[in-house]
Amino acid sequence: MVPLHTSGTDQPALRGFLYAHESGATRRKTIHDIPNEVLLEIFNHYRLGCEISWEGVVSKAKYARMDLSPWWNTLERVCRWWHQVIRASPRRLDLKLQYIRGMSIQAMLENAPSSFPLSINFPSILHFRKKDTPALKLVLQQTERFREATLYSSGPAFAHLINVMTVPLPRLERLTLVENDGHPPIADLDNPLPPSLLGGHAPDLTLLNLRGVTIREVPHWTATATNLTSLHLNRVSISTGVLFTVLQSTPRLKVLVLDFVGCGPPKKRLPMYITRP
Repeated sequence: MVPLHTSGTDQPALRGFLYAHESGATRRKTIHDIPNEVLLEIFNHYRLGCEISWEGVVSKAKYARMDLSPWWNTLERVCRWWHQVIRASPRRLDLKLQYIRGMSIQAMLENAPSSFPLSINFPSILHFRKKDTPALKLVLQQTERFREATLYSSGPAFAHLINVMTVPLPRLERLTLVENDGHPPIADLDNPLPPSLLGGHAPDLTLLNLRGVTIREVPHWTATATNLTSLHLNRVSISTGVLFTVLQSTPRLKVLVLDFVGCGPPKKRLPMYITRP
């Protein structure tokens, strides 16, 4: 169980409710006496304690023991009221459907409200394979709901993946795209991103994290990526001309991380972090 601290200024409704309860009435409180705003504070705290940290998932055996059901499943089964409060607050509780390899994408889409945003996660231990294409395409069809993608892959499967990702995704906010075959020298790096990645249209994109790829041409999405605030280029092969054009096209960029291929052994070189005030 996660301890609930109420001393911070970010939980005024919860602290006010507890103060009124402690200083006033002696009658017992029922579940229906708790205001909706207080419930949302409690639910949100529960959510933070349940979120999966993939940094600690280093083996498929550990993954197999994980509960991948949405964190709100348990809470909304308590009573009809809690169910209604949770389903009516997708933004407040950051409710989203996350597809991970092995799940039933069709069942996930059928059993959750259409207002919930979608994300897809193929982490390093469950990287994308060609056989995962149907599930990925089904998620990509939900263009108005698709918000976030973390996609690890390698070899021919990665080449196939980046070609699948050439459809317009106007609501996509965060994209991590990684070719995870280690650290090849620059001469061996041959995973060129197609200029038509994201269909050349990414107006809501705020974070882009690319690793192990080659960018030979100016991506078409730069023409619409006016909301991009964070760009991470790790182990990327890119010319200074293309990089300059990308930076010119992203006026709201605040964080730029550069770790170029060919800058020395991976263990000895450090990425360059550039921030804009």
